[in-house]
Amino acid sequence: MDLVSRFQLAERLGVTAKAMRTLINTGVVRETITSGRNVYVTEAEADRLCSIEELTETPEPSLLVKVTEAKFEDSDGSSEERAWTGWNPGIPADHKDQMDGVRMWWGVNDPDRYVGHLLVPIAAGFVLAVYEVIGYRTGPAKLRAFDIKPATDARAHPLVDHRFPTQRGSLTDPR
Repeated sequence: MDLVSRFQLAERLGVTAKAMRTLINTGVVRETITSGRNVYVTEAEADRLCSIEELTETPEPSLLVKVTEAKFEDSDGSSEERAWTGWNPGIPADHKDQMDGVRMWWGVNDPDRYVGHLLVPIAAGFVLAVYEVIGYRTGPAKLRAFDIKPATDARAHPLVDHRFPTQRGSLTDPR
C-alpha cells in the first residue's frame, strides 16, 4: 500500500499545512495513518481528494462560511446557544448542534440577500454541507446568526462533493 504524507497531500491539493490539518480534523480526509508524529493517507484517499472538482461560482447566491474543527465552548455558561463552534465530523449535518456550530456569528453586511438561498460551510474550500437560510437575527457588533435547515437534494446537489478555491477571510460569496 502506497502512502502519501499530509505535507505531500497538502502540496497536491494546493493548500497550506494548516489547511491540511483542518481537512483532517473536520473529517474531509476520511482515513489517516499515524506513525509517530507523521500522518499519512493512502494513495487511494489522496486520489479521491484530488479528484474533487473545484467550483468557482454557485448556481444561486450562497454564503460560504469558512469553518475549522469543532471547538467546544467553556462550561462557564458564556455560550449557552451552542455546544461548539465549527464542524464536528462525528455528527450528521442535519443535527441541531452541527447546524448551530456553523450558523452564527458572521459579519455579513447584507444578510437579506441570503434569506431563501444557501449557507455552505467549507473547510479549506471543501464543502461540508449545504443549508437553506430561512431567516436571521442581528447580535452585538452587527454579527448575524442565520436560521437554517438542510437544503433539499435538488439545491444541494450542485455543491455537494465539490470544493472552492481557498481565499482569505471568514466568509465569501463566489457569485
